[in-house]
This record gives sequence, C-alpha cells and structure tokens, in this order.
Amino acid sequence: MNLLKEVLPPYAFFKRGPHLGPQVLVTDDTTAERNALRATWSSAGLLLCVFHLLQALWRWLWDSKHNIPKNDRPKLLVLLRNVVYAETTQKRKECENILLTDETVLKHEQFIDHVTNNLLPRVKEWALSERFEKELPTHGNNTTNYVESSFALTKN
Repeated sequence: MNLLKEVLPPYAFFKRGPHLGPQVLVTDDTTAERNALRATWSSAGLLLCVFHLLQALWRWLWDSKHNIPKNDRPKLLVLLRNVVYAETTQKRKECENILLTDETVLKHEQFIDHVTNNLLPRVKEWALSERFEKELPTHGNNTTNYVESSFALTKN
C-alpha cells in the first residue's frame, strides 16, 4: 500500500493527495485488508460493502449449525436488509425494532444473538442511513462488486 502511495499523483483522491488518501473506503469484511487500509490511510472511514454483508448473513443463515429452517431464511434476510437500506436513522431504528420483535425472528435466539452482537454494533460501517445523513462521498457506490468485476476482467 505504501508503494501505491508513492506512484499516485498529488491530485489523487479528489485532490486530497496520496498521503492523506481517500475520505472513505468500501471493503468486504476481510480483517487483513481492512487493517492494511487503516494502517495506510488512518483518516479514511472504513465502510462495509452492503452486498458482502448480506451475502455473509445469507451464508450464516444456511450454515446447518445455526438450525435456521429453510422457509424462515428469506424472511430473516429481508428484515435485516430493510435495516441496511433504511435511508434515515429514524427509519433504520424502526426497522431494527421490527426485526427484533418479529415472531419469526423470536423463534431463533442464535439469529438474535448474531444480529445484536455482531451486526448492530457495527451499524456505522454498513447502514446506508449513516452514509446518507453524514453525506459520505460514496458516489452511490455501496458495494465492492464494481472493483471485483474490473479486476476479474483485467486478469483474463
């Protein structure tokens, strides 16, 4: 990452320069990647890719050790997706309340634990309401899929 800083022009990152770096970065939830970016550009806000967050939840729901019945999985995903995509903090909190009081959710203590212990504490990293209200410069990009697609194309 430090080598990248050396080759970037002084007007990189909307004239913030390579040493100050980007204002925000969107990543999947890879610890090594996030640590490297944090070490390189400590002032940049690290946001989580919405697609990867929901994909990870879907995989969690399908993991047999969590004992979530197949017919409950889509509803649990949709309820959390509503929290993720809420455009205001007020709407997000309403969606969180709906999620945590839903009768399907209440049948799955392990899901409630996962959401309350692993996802909700990191709401500032993935909630679109945070991005909209703080006017973070994501330029409408809330996923890393564009980057992953472009890398895949250049590798071939």
